[in-house]
Amino acid sequence: MNGDDINEMLNAAADMYEAIWVNPLRDFLTAGTPQAAVRVLNKHPQLRSPRAASLIDKFIREAGQQGDLAGKRHLQERRKLLG
Repeated sequence: MNGDDINEMLNAAADMYEAIWVNPLRDFLTAGTPQAAVRVLNKHPQLRSPRAASLIDKFIREAGQQGDLAGKRHLQERRKLLG
């Protein structure tokens, strides 16, 4: 799963979730390293919420259904950072 795939999924979810979640979540999911993702989390504590976790879980399921194992693994690694 690449940045374009993540952006596409986030754009589709934007109608369901407030815009305040979308940009920080995009930054978190597309951060180049786990350390960069943690910096995004520290800057945007709202990402440590059940709402964000649920959305990432949805993306993980969708990546799995599409057979995108690398994308699924990437999303699972990011999900673990949420706790």
